[in-house]
Amino acid sequence: MTRHRMKNRRGFTLTEWIVACALLVALLGVVAPLTVRSGQLWRDSRHRQLGLDELSNHLERLTSLAPEQRVEAIKNLTPSEHMTRALPSSVLKAEIISDADGKRLVMTLNWDRPGDPGGQRSKPLTLVGWLDPISNGLTTQEDAT
Repeated sequence: MTRHRMKNRRGFTLTEWIVACALLVALLGVVAPLTVRSGQLWRDSRHRQLGLDELSNHLERLTSLAPEQRVEAIKNLTPSEHMTRALPSSVLKAEIISDADGKRLVMTLNWDRPGDPGGQRSKPLTLVGWLDPISNGLTTQEDAT
């Protein structure tokens, strides 16, 4: 008679449901943190790309200016309106360095990164543009003529 009951049985037992729920909870416990971290990495990557675009635009503009205009422009350097909306508390700095390697413009951009402990700032983005590179002794085609 028990054999007859087992043949006609339909559905799941309570034990099967509990095991299925436990497996589902374990799976969600693994997938949820990965999904959150993936979103954070995507946001950080987008912010970094925005920062690099901002630095590149300013660097190109500043290196194309005459030296007198460049110094004045560096004094009045501020992030664009789009940048201040996209990256909170963004700080843009530029410095002209002259040394044995030549004259160059070093630009840095830093901003508050959400999720950093205590609101600390991470390492800033930096781009360098050469203003007057030192000649390395090689002559170009134009110099030879």
